[in-house]
Amino acid sequence: MPGDPEELGGYWLAGRLGTGSRGIVYDSYDDQGRRFAVRVPCRDLAPIRRVAHRHLAEVVAVRLDGRVPYVVSEFADGPDLRQAVSRHGPYRGDELVTLAVNVASALHALHADRLTHHDLRPDKVLLTRCGPKVIGVGGPGAVGGTRTYLAPEVFMGQPAGAAADVFAWGGLVLYAATGEDPFHGESLGEVMHRLLTVDPDVSMLPEALRDLVARALAKDPSERPLARELLVETALELPAPDGPAGPRPLGEVAEEVYATLSLPQRLELPGLLLALMTGPAPRDEHGTLARLTEAGLLVRPSVRVPPVQSELGTLVAVNGDGVVPVSAALYKAWPRLRAWVADERTGRARRPVRRAARRWAGVPAVALLAAGVAVAVSVSVVTVRGAMSPVEVVSQANARVVAARAESLRTADPQAAMRLSVAAWKLAPVVEAREALQASLSQPELRVFTDPAASFPTSYRLIGDKLIRWAGGAVTHWDVPSRRLLAMYPTPSGTAALSADGRYAETAAGRRVAVSGGLPAAEATFTITNGDRTSLYARNRPVFEVVGGQVALSADGRRAAVSSQDGRVELWDVPGRAVSSTVQVPPRTDGAAPALTFSPDGRLLAVAGAKPSLIGESGSRAHTLPGSDAGPLGAPAFSPDSRLLAIPSEEGVRLWRVADRRLLATLAPHTPGHHYVFSGDGRTLHYLTGHGSVVSLDVSATVASPGIPVDPALAVREVCARAGGALSEAEWRRLIPEAGYQEMC
Repeated sequence: MPGDPEELGGYWLAGRLGTGSRGIVYDSYDDQGRRFAVRVPCRDLAPIRRVAHRHLAEVVAVRLDGRVPYVVSEFADGPDLRQAVSRHGPYRGDELVTLAVNVASALHALHADRLTHHDLRPDKVLLTRCGPKVIGVGGPGAVGGTRTYLAPEVFMGQPAGAAADVFAWGGLVLYAATGEDPFHGESLGEVMHRLLTVDPDVSMLPEALRDLVARALAKDPSERPLARELLVETALELPAPDGPAGPRPLGEVAEEVYATLSLPQRLELPGLLLALMTGPAPRDEHGTLARLTEAGLLVRPSVRVPPVQSELGTLVAVNGDGVVPVSAALYKAWPRLRAWVADERTGRARRPVRRAARRWAGVPAVALLAAGVAVAVSVSVVTVRGAMSPVEVVSQANARVVAARAESLRTADPQAAMRLSVAAWKLAPVVEAREALQASLSQPELRVFTDPAASFPTSYRLIGDKLIRWAGGAVTHWDVPSRRLLAMYPTPSGTAALSADGRYAETAAGRRVAVSGGLPAAEATFTITNGDRTSLYARNRPVFEVVGGQVALSADGRRAAVSSQDGRVELWDVPGRAVSSTVQVPPRTDGAAPALTFSPDGRLLAVAGAKPSLIGESGSRAHTLPGSDAGPLGAPAFSPDSRLLAIPSEEGVRLWRVADRRLLATLAPHTPGHHYVFSGDGRTLHYLTGHGSVVSLDVSATVASPGIPVDPALAVREVCARAGGALSEAEWRRLIPEAGYQEMC
């Protein structure tokens, strides 16, 4: 992602493997093309030393005192335990015993070296062809990860020691045997209550594990066994399960693509890839780069720069016209390309290479990679009606002079030209882009869950933390945070459409039936959309049918709303089967009917017209939200407690606090998406992207912030409207401290 480093300590980063509360883990390659996992922590780590054990991902290098600390570990390729259980079901018998002993032996090796894991859970056990591998050693020791695996003493503020690892081991074994997190709760309070008071049932465990797991889950850490006591005898080798694993090696993917190229494309490819190291590639005469782009090896360059406001405009980021390697690691991970780079660097190219690449012969590969990154960053930042400061103007002028001098020296003295090119980049006014690494580490946490059975054709929708999939004659419910398969319900033969919540189906013959838990169709209120037609049913009788409009239904089924392309919004009393009021909002410029969403408590209706607005219970008028000039708007989303409202637009996702209609922030997701919803706890924003993928954005820190100051003039109008225009000076100061009393005067 923009801002991620290209290289750390000689390890070239190919992409993100995961993001969590403890930092970011990258897929990486060294100069010889060997694969590793590099973790960049977001907090201080406990001491980490190299501990050799077959069931531990070996720590290869540690650097914690640099500007960007990192830990390099062996790359363990395989699904994690949670993925394996979700896909294949719980472990039984000897396989469960072997899994438990393998993980316990890894803990014993750590504890023998006076180290602790701090964060053992199913996601931290990878099931490889060489057996289970425990990853993520050396966490910050704080309350994090999956809370149901934290020992009771950790919840009470004590350090997470070896006994806490043993407690987590007991919970992990129970999960492997049941497919359920042992102390799962709907809230943090419920989790704490269960951790402190409930003794889980261990009767389903094999006899060899039953007593050990029960003792490991003791509330008092002094009553738990040591890790070495968990090592019961087992002779079984645990096979690696089928299922999702890490991303395929870059070199393997590249070689497969190369095998499909024609002879002219193969002859052209070395020069094109080597030219991409220094800037735009020469003309792609045979469509060679397009083949690599389809495979994800090349991408369009883009740099995410926080918008900078000025009097005349905004500094923004744009996409480049060409393509660049998905990461500099491609030049290390693909043996064939690594050989081409070596040949070009030493001037002994044995393959046809275009002149555009030859002019850089003799320049070290690292310098070429650095220049390629610099070019990709600098060309992607533009000024839109923007005014630069005097310092920026001087820097940009100097950069142009130095860049011109570098161009003149490219043929005569490539190394001097390279040094000047890097200097030009450093002078260019793109400080925001070059410092984006730190921003990326402090940005909202990002996770991605992809339906492991994604296929075409498939329909997806999000309801809170659930991803609902309709395909192949069944409706499947996935829990996004835990990546667990919750349920699968068959749909009736001839199903033509589903209700918005996936609970009810309509057949081609017009029959409506329930396909999951809840009320039968004859007693429920729901909407079904088929093409551009949406129908509302109450007790299996139609209330209305809309063609080309948008429909929203409150959670209790008593209120409904219908919008039309001209901006007209009708509010319906569903039990009375009649329109209760009508409100006019500015119609959208794209001719679409405004999207609608009721708040969970049913009191408010959010409307995404030309400007986003809120309609109260009375339905008398629409209140426009501030800071709403953002182009076409997507469907609104309320937090579960109805306190927050998110509306996506071309600029990003805007978050408002509903009570005072205050704009808190504008988030710019790394990848475009649709169908935004809040998680069950209101701390995460989920959205759909790609095919069957859910991106989860942690917005807890954003929504807890005080927010963007309200425009003074707008604040005056808002307060006057609420207080009838009669306010004393003391009331002004009390009601609008953020806007600034002197400014308003």
